[in-house]
Amino acid sequence: MDGSPESSCRRGSPCNSFDRAYRLARPGDTVQIAAGTYPEQLVGVDPGKLRPTGTVVFRPAPGATVVVDGDLTMQGSYAVFEGERRGDGSYSFRARRVQSGIGHSLATASTNVTFRNLKANTFSVTGTRSITFEGGDYGPSVACWPRGTTGAGPQGGEITPQMWCPIGSGFEETGNTSGTEPRIGPSGDVKGSWPLNVVLDGVTVHDQNSLDPFNLHSGGLFLVSGRDLRIENSLFYGNIVYDVFAQDFTTPDCCGMTYGPFTDVVIANNRFRAPVNAALQEGGNGWTSQVKNEFPEIQLDPRNGRTWENWRIERNSFENGILFDGRPTFRQVEVVRNIGGSSECYPGVPGFRWVENAMTSRCGSFAVPFGYALQDGALRRAGAAVRTVRSIFVSAASGTDAAAIARMLRRRERPVAYGGWTADSVRAIVRNRLYVGGLMGPPGSHPGLVFSRVWKRAQQAAR
Repeated sequence: MDGSPESSCRRGSPCNSFDRAYRLARPGDTVQIAAGTYPEQLVGVDPGKLRPTGTVVFRPAPGATVVVDGDLTMQGSYAVFEGERRGDGSYSFRARRVQSGIGHSLATASTNVTFRNLKANTFSVTGTRSITFEGGDYGPSVACWPRGTTGAGPQGGEITPQMWCPIGSGFEETGNTSGTEPRIGPSGDVKGSWPLNVVLDGVTVHDQNSLDPFNLHSGGLFLVSGRDLRIENSLFYGNIVYDVFAQDFTTPDCCGMTYGPFTDVVIANNRFRAPVNAALQEGGNGWTSQVKNEFPEIQLDPRNGRTWENWRIERNSFENGILFDGRPTFRQVEVVRNIGGSSECYPGVPGFRWVENAMTSRCGSFAVPFGYALQDGALRRAGAAVRTVRSIFVSAASGTDAAAIARMLRRRERPVAYGGWTADSVRAIVRNRLYVGGLMGPPGSHPGLVFSRVWKRAQQAAR
């Protein structure tokens, strides 16, 4: 695909645009993209592909690197855009920004589209349905003004040369002043356009920043409104202000209606790293910053006093934690087995469940088990104490009772847990299921110290 508008889109006569290839492709066809750099691509609605008869796959030719020097916007349906992450970390399919767009009508809204292993500065989902981002890397993206801009910004404050887009960014002349951060929300032009059934699985969102945070707001992933969202197995790091921010700012004036906050959301098995300072502050390099701050990674702002409904935040790791802003109300909201940072736990508040989180809260700070250290959103094995824990379980599994194990530990002057080695302190360790591992946070954040079969045999000593 790199040919003329009149081409047949077959070997020897390739298409000149993704849109033409999509329209000529039959459901089930694969569009092979030749290596090279392409201008921005808009794939429009094809009325013949609004029903599930097959999927059109866009894929770089074997060994090719495809770069869209602009936005890759998909308004059609039943398609896959598929790249490859190579062994050196590079991607075979890249774009400046990936957009899932609704077009002009709910009746023809884009549906059943997958973006797999793409590399872009950022992405957006606007009013579309059954959209999946599988793998892929999104960042860095820095909000900035065209070079040479002077005067006051829209919200005030002087625009200085430090706020101009960096040379080499691709935005030197145009600026990067809108759509700079990943966003999922409705379309302001199509009433009732909630995004539905959106999945982010195994993506990396990083280094989303701004050179003028006062006028050009940015952050990690901005959730405006929608239903049925899953964010899982993903990594967020190096983002200004937040990793995930949910706030319904819609009104009838801007968007034809007030949509209400996101509902039916699952955020599971992700790694969230602390937000960072602005790129123009000390420690920044004009693109991003390595200086972390104390802002919570997940922030939920209940605009208009609406209720958070059907949210489950489960087995994620944090450095700073979760913030429910204001005085929130809940309906079936659960925070389960997350690790690291802090959060309000809302004891006794209807509709909210706080379940076995390794986080600081009013419900009691998590007691790090003997043999572990809590570091960077994960439980880490803690030196000599690990050997002590393992010796306790081996002895208990072989039939030694708790009192005898305690006497042995006192004689050997092993690292001390729970104020001293007694039968009760030994039982507390033996009964603790956390030593098996894999119960808290995403995979890899809670290593086991003993095998499950050893833990089970050791329970005799805990009686």
